[in-house]
Amino acid sequence: MNKRTGYICLILTFFIWGSLYVVSKYAMETMPPLVVLAGRYLFSVIALYFIMKRKGFKKIKKEHRKMFFGVGFLGYFTAIACQLMGTHMIDASTASLINSLNPVIMPIIAALFLNERINIRIGISIALAVIGVYIIVGTGSGGEITPLGLAVNIMSVVLWSASSCMVRGISADYDPIQISLYAMSIALIFTIPAAVIDLSFEPCTITTAGIVSTLYIALVCTALSHTLWNKSLKLLDATTCSLFYPIQPLTSALLGILVLGEQITVSFAAGAAIICVGILLVVINPKKISA
Repeated sequence: MNKRTGYICLILTFFIWGSLYVVSKYAMETMPPLVVLAGRYLFSVIALYFIMKRKGFKKIKKEHRKMFFGVGFLGYFTAIACQLMGTHMIDASTASLINSLNPVIMPIIAALFLNERINIRIGISIALAVIGVYIIVGTGSGGEITPLGLAVNIMSVVLWSASSCMVRGISADYDPIQISLYAMSIALIFTIPAAVIDLSFEPCTITTAGIVSTLYIALVCTALSHTLWNKSLKLLDATTCSLFYPIQPLTSALLGILVLGEQITVSFAAGAAIICVGILLVVINPKKISA
């Protein structure tokens, strides 16, 4: 039952994260990226605080304080900031491809620091996930690709994977909502001055569409989804959780078709089918996967 709940949380998480890219387009039409990120964390922290106030906070163990700081600074602030900056430096297709490499990076980090094993089924699933995403997003749109842009995107993936493994290491001791709240609070401390600097380079216009989009990004795509993600890491090993990452670009593509009127291509259909097969390898008969 716990694993089934974990799978449901993962599917919901990546579906929500997939919608983030469509909604962010509206928010960043009038606001700089780091300003949107600051608003995202501010509203999320407020919402999660009132939820945890009713549930009750648990005192953080001294040995876990560094882990919380690592999740907040490395994952929620640095990794997401690198993702935003990296996407501006290279074409969108290449950025999307690099940022979908979590199923490759996270199992390696989990194996090194959490002693999780990568069996044959997981190995095949990782390979199918990468192939499927590659087929969907292609090799780039022909835009300018800089070494710095590639490096920043890769750094984002590595840092987010590392922070997710940190969450796995403390998830048994704390409520997923409390982990999300504390990590986002730490990230917000660093995001606010970064947003101020961003404002000095790019103007900001407050619109109804921008506010509604930011609220959706904060409450649904951040507060809710990251709580679901941390819940998944509590119920399942980090390697298994990482294998569901391809659902994110798959969802983004589907929403692009439905909301933005984009067309279904043969490569999209083929890549989607391969991704689904890879995920089913993990979900079906999961008892053979080491916990």
